Amino acid sequence: MKWAKFKNLKERQKVINDKFLSLSNSFKDDFYRKIFFYEYVKLNSCSYYVVSATCERCNTRHFVGFSRCKSRFCLVCNTVRTVKYIKKVLEVSNLDVNNYFHCVLTLKNYDDLDKMLDDINMFWRDFYNGDRTFRVNFKQRFIGGLRSTEIKRGKNLKWHVHLHLLLITSKEFRRDFDFLKDRWKKVTDGLGSVFIKQAKDYDVVVEVIKYITNLEKISLDDLQDIYLSVKNRRLVSSLGILRGVDKKVESEMDSVVDDDINFICKVCGYNKYKFETLLYGDVDYMCDL
Repeated sequence: MKWAKFKNLKERQKVINDKFLSLSNSFKDDFYRKIFFYEYVKLNSCSYYVVSATCERCNTRHFVGFSRCKSRFCLVCNTVRTVKYIKKVLEVSNLDVNNYFHCVLTLKNYDDLDKMLDDINMFWRDFYNGDRTFRVNFKQRFIGGLRSTEIKRGKNLKWHVHLHLLLITSKEFRRDFDFLKDRWKKVTDGLGSVFIKQAKDYDVVVEVIKYITNLEKISLDDLQDIYLSVKNRRLVSSLGILRGVDKKVESEMDSVVDDDINFICKVCGYNKYKFETLLYGDVDYMCDL
C-alpha cells in the first residue's frame, strides 16, 4: 500500500471510530456499552505502529507495513484484505485461461436484519448442498469461487442483504443464467432473484470482497444493528480451487509486513536496509518502495 493512500484511509477511518465511541456512550446498559467501546478501542489502535525499511546508507524510511486490528469495520485492514484476495485468486487462475463471473443472489427486503441474514444463509446452504445432482453440475461448471455478504438499506428503508459470488470457469463456459436462477428461485420459494455478468478485469474480486456496508455514511442506528447482527457470523467463504483461501488470508493478516522486500532506496539507490517499528503519530512522511 502507498503511504499517501494509507494516510488517507487512516483519516477516513476516524469517522467510523467516532461512530463506535458514540454508540458506546449512548448505552446505559454496561454490556452493550462495553461491546461498542471494545470495538472503538480495537479500531483506534489499528496502525498505532508503522514499519519502515530504513536505508542503511542515508536513513530514508520506506513504508512497508503497519500493526493491524483485523476488524471487519476497518477501512485500512479491509484494503489489505482485498489485495490479498486478489493475489490468492491469481495464484490459481487468470483471465487468459479462465472466465470470471460476478453473480449476485438477492431476496426481497426484510424488516428484521437478523432474520434476513439467517434466511439467506439457510437458502445458500440449501442452494449449494441441498441437491446432489445440482451440486455435481455446479462443480463441473464452476471450478472455484468466493462468496461474501453485503448489507444495505433498501429504498423502502427495509434491510437488503445479498450474496456476491466470484465464479471461476474454463474458457469454454458461457453464462448459464437459468441454471442458477431456477435453483435460487426454488430454494427461496420464489422470493429470490439472480444477477450474473462476465467480468472483463480483476476488479470483480474487489466488488465481491468489499466492505459489509458503506461504513462512512451509515447511520448510528444502522451501524448498531449491523454490528450486533454480523458479530460471530462468517461473511466470506470459498469454493473449489479457492477453498480455504479465506482462512489463509485471515492468517496472513497477523503479519505487519506482507511480502518479500525488493529494496532499492528511492533516495540514494542503496540496496541494504533495516526494519524500524515507529509510532504512527511520530512519522510525517515515508517513501514508497
